[in-house]
Amino acid sequence: LRMLKLVLLNLRRESCSILSICSMATILRLAAFTFLCSTVAEHCSESDPSCAAKGHELLQKHKGIMKMEADAGTNLMTFEEFEARVKDSYASAQKKLKRSKLLVEQDFRNFHQSAYRVFVKDESCLENVRQAVDHFAATTGLPEELNSTELDALMARVLEEMEIYCKHDHIEDITDPQEQADRFMTDFMETLAHEQPVMTARLMEVIMADSEGNYSLDFPDWLLNFSMLDLHDRTGRENQGNVTHGLLLTQSISYTDNMKKRSLPSSFDSRTHWSNCGEVIGRIHNQGTCGSCWAFGSLSAVDSRLCIATDGIFSGSQAQLSRGFATSCSKPGGGD
Repeated sequence: LRMLKLVLLNLRRESCSILSICSMATILRLAAFTFLCSTVAEHCSESDPSCAAKGHELLQKHKGIMKMEADAGTNLMTFEEFEARVKDSYASAQKKLKRSKLLVEQDFRNFHQSAYRVFVKDESCLENVRQAVDHFAATTGLPEELNSTELDALMARVLEEMEIYCKHDHIEDITDPQEQADRFMTDFMETLAHEQPVMTARLMEVIMADSEGNYSLDFPDWLLNFSMLDLHDRTGRENQGNVTHGLLLTQSISYTDNMKKRSLPSSFDSRTHWSNCGEVIGRIHNQGTCGSCWAFGSLSAVDSRLCIATDGIFSGSQAQLSRGFATSCSKPGGGD
């Protein structure tokens, strides 16, 4: 899958001036989409160890989601308490935003130019890559944040992607020294941004220190090689609006003001409230590397409402709308 992803990344750089090349790129993209999204409607059972082993793919999973509360609905929370919790949460978020960012939380392309080693013509393209990664790490102080295993993983990912770029752009064959250096630097900085780690052991420690005991985190093995490119591939449409935390807080307060005449239970489990739809409501879908999170989130709710509306007739292991089909109906460029 990773090699297919890098091939597609390579194809996107082509101008596709020849029809046959365009057709092949289209076929590869469709094949990748079919492979990735044809299985995204799978669901996991807690009793299935092989499925549980793929927990890193279950992007909608939460550790406490399967816990049944026997006394759900019996403890009431006043809106004053709810409002106070919203404000406390906002204050905590503001505090976290003000802390100093680690190196891995910054864009690897935006450091001082001295952090990037220039291309040396007497060295092979991949040897230049190795030296450039070591130079970047030493110059920025990256070893102070990444352990040796994480540094080795970063090096391996950068080499893997840059091997394709070195061949694709024929960097070693470029005769003009300036053009050669510029081409290498463009590819290298793009690759650094792609292969930048999303999470490190040090970053997790910092996040845990800010948790105030409200949550805990694990560092599974697969996260070692989870890069920014991987994250981008699994991310849906980016919000282009100018929504601020203050606006979100104002909206939350408005919601509570509009509902103060009612009381909310401190907990509510729809799986037990509509017990004949518990399987559909509690189902955890495998999103894989499909970035259409909006399809999974919205259709999960629709699945549940269909079951509730039909009093359990729409239920069972096959009672689920196709996420891949819904995604195929979206317009190019993130349109509705």
